[in-house]
Amino acid sequence: MGTNKATGNKKNIEFKVSTQLMCLIIFFMGALFYFLGLHFQNNIYDDENNVILYALLLNDIFKALGTTLVSAAIVSFLIEISTIKKYAKASIDDVLSADYPLDAYSDNRLKDINLLTAAKLGNISKEDINSSLYNLNNNLVDLLDEIYYKDYYTIYTIKPDEKNGVTHKIIRQQYTLINKYEKENQVRFKLSLRIDDSNKSEDEIKKLVKITKFIVNKTNLIDETKDGRLFTVEKQDLSSNKIYTHEITFERKLQKCCEHKVILEYEYDDIFEDDEIIYRLMRPSMKTEIDINVDDNDWILTGTAFTAFYYKQDDNHGFSVSYKSKSFMSVKFNDWCIPGAGFMVKFKKKEEIEKK
Repeated sequence: MGTNKATGNKKNIEFKVSTQLMCLIIFFMGALFYFLGLHFQNNIYDDENNVILYALLLNDIFKALGTTLVSAAIVSFLIEISTIKKYAKASIDDVLSADYPLDAYSDNRLKDINLLTAAKLGNISKEDINSSLYNLNNNLVDLLDEIYYKDYYTIYTIKPDEKNGVTHKIIRQQYTLINKYEKENQVRFKLSLRIDDSNKSEDEIKKLVKITKFIVNKTNLIDETKDGRLFTVEKQDLSSNKIYTHEITFERKLQKCCEHKVILEYEYDDIFEDDEIIYRLMRPSMKTEIDINVDDNDWILTGTAFTAFYYKQDDNHGFSVSYKSKSFMSVKFNDWCIPGAGFMVKFKKKEEIEKK
């Protein structure tokens, strides 16, 4: 014969009372006991003026208990206030030392805290800092998780061909891309060309830029560049007095891994009339070196470098420019540089400069 056992789920009900509320409860209980003691104090004697012993005893007990509870409540409350202050200070210290989970705050709130800190350090008001140079800080913060160059080295070789009316340009690049946060990544460059023959097709225009070397992490990708699929061509609006008719872009997507070592070499013919080069980095870079050389001793090259933002200190402009010869210039950025940093060079024949 079987037996059935009924089982039930036991629920544990927990009451959580804050320390402040408990202090108030103890305080009021103490006050109640004290007033009860006063009640018995007023009734210690009977009608014949004899002492009622139990009333005297209860008076002493309730007044002592009431006084003890009230004192305990006050002391506990004062200790709790001190503890709260210590806890609040510890929490603030945690925030300032980045030990607190800052994800609990919104981006806007964190920006407010940042502004208040900067205003305090800069000895200016929060209102003034909103319209100050510190606004550039937001742009720098936005770059923190972006892809950057661990190192970037480029050689520009310029070969003027006056007879054929073109300037042949050869660009050799070696750089390391760091992509810690697995963002969309690619090898990319853009050129401007002038195509006088309006009948040239896009495929014919693509062939005007020749990729001579393309290696990513020791993998030779040169074959991918031969059919033109990595190039796009866009016709330019000449109404804005542009001397170039087309813009050609090379782009090859990369995997979302942390590091890519890229070797890229390409060449093309530019118009002879364009005797200057202006180049700006499109990514932040830790270490940047660029050489520009006119491969003709009858030409002189002059130029400079620039940064998007720098603070001059001890005659350090953030970059250095040196000349190995009159036709060879080197640019070296001494530290981090942000997008917009680059160089500008102009090249002229010696005889043209001497005439002036």
